[in-house]
Amino acid sequence: MKGNRTFNTKRFAVRETNRTNWIKNLSEACKGRIPWNKGTKGLQIPWNKGLTGPGQSFYGKKHAPEYYIKRDSTVFERYGIKYATELTKSSPRSQKEKSLEKFLSSDYKTNVRIGKFKPDYVNEITKHIIEVYGDYWHCNPTKFSADYYNSKLRKTAQEKWDYDERRIAYLESLGYTVSIIWESKLPMFVEEQTALLV
Repeated sequence: MKGNRTFNTKRFAVRETNRTNWIKNLSEACKGRIPWNKGTKGLQIPWNKGLTGPGQSFYGKKHAPEYYIKRDSTVFERYGIKYATELTKSSPRSQKEKSLEKFLSSDYKTNVRIGKFKPDYVNEITKHIIEVYGDYWHCNPTKFSADYYNSKLRKTAQEKWDYDERRIAYLESLGYTVSIIWESKLPMFVEEQTALLV
């Protein structure tokens, strides 16, 4: 910088004075304080490293009901959607489901939480649920054998089927009727619905 243009000695002197005063004031303010990392070497270990379940501070706790009410009202004001969970939808499947949504009434809501589950389409008036099962993610029995191991799910196909059966049984115990449409049969279902309208 000095070689490229005329060096302003006055400006440099003011900067150095300000710098020394700033360091002096900071050191005075911090006098007697012990730095948080004094005596430590290398990367610091987080306080919750290795703590499982009950060791975590928020483990077993839930938000107050007011939190969910406020969240859903904010989402409705901003986006015109009744539930915040409607904003989340798996993108690969959503393109195929758009063709199905044309035939569903406005009473069907997407990804509404029922207990610990979020079904694909829920009609609270008729207590009807429509689930669209992906062939890969739900291990379609026509394509996969029971002992097939899904590395993404870290489960065998039989384990996934058992889980889905328990899920459906839980929803039915709450008074819902559950209809399942497989991803591979979705285009055929849409064609049938289109033929009924013609």
